Amino acid sequence: MQSRVSRAARVAALIMCWASLASGSALAASASSNLFRFFGPTQIGGLWQCAQDQATVDNTSKTAFGTVNARGASDCSGWNNRPSGNIGTQQYLLKGTSGSGGTICGFTDWTYNSGSASSISIGASWTGPSGSCPSGAAYYAQTRGSYWRTDTGNYVVPSSFRNSPNLNF
Repeated sequence: MQSRVSRAARVAALIMCWASLASGSALAASASSNLFRFFGPTQIGGLWQCAQDQATVDNTSKTAFGTVNARGASDCSGWNNRPSGNIGTQQYLLKGTSGSGGTICGFTDWTYNSGSASSISIGASWTGPSGSCPSGAAYYAQTRGSYWRTDTGNYVVPSSFRNSPNLNF
């Protein structure tokens, strides 16, 4: 009887140990803003066009990602392949509380699709650890997209940045 109890206790201990390890790996994560439609739906040359951007911070790669999607359809649900240079993103990795500014710890200036694409995602990596960008602090991504309007011959750029939630690095 006692060997059954000790066997059950060992199994329970192994399960608890496994659960502990699994929850520890859950600390490696990413967090994203909602997708924000900053252009469209607009019909240009008989085709519906929309653009969305999103900010993501990842504490495994210690990177801020800016993603821009070119969408089609009157409800912005489809994908719309765009030629080179038609969709772009700019992003910052900031130490601080999401949306309230902070110290720039990574930056990538405007980067555009280099071939036909309906989506791009560009990263800005952490320059830390350093005095101004230490380990153990809260970081967030800040991004904005751009979309080339063929009918007006200029880029549509949202007036404000998209901010991801905070994650600790």
